[in-house]
Amino acid sequence: MSGQTFKISLSPNPLTASDTQAWQGASGNIYALRVVSVERFVLGDFHAYLLANAGQAIWVGTARDVIDDQISRSQFRRAISKATSAFELDMPRDEHQRLLLLADLETGHPVRQLSAA
Repeated sequence: MSGQTFKISLSPNPLTASDTQAWQGASGNIYALRVVSVERFVLGDFHAYLLANAGQAIWVGTARDVIDDQISRSQFRRAISKATSAFELDMPRDEHQRLLLLADLETGHPVRQLSAA
């Protein structure tokens, strides 16, 4: 199934803009997550995704997780109905790095972006 997209919505173009959100993982690493429209959300093969509600991660995973793992699929279905924001990030190819990234994001939080006055 490599190269295929698992669609959650039939609407095209899931990106709302080139906006990013800084997200700090539990490790202290800060990630630049691309903002994705919750209403037009589509899972792709080479990205990690984070669904959040009120600034708290409620699901972090990949398309492969949703396809291959019944528990992740069930958690994803609950999360997509409650999510107020969605983000994507390029996924590492290394399985160990992928798992570390997902765990770090899941236990992290958004970083307030300061603007110069």
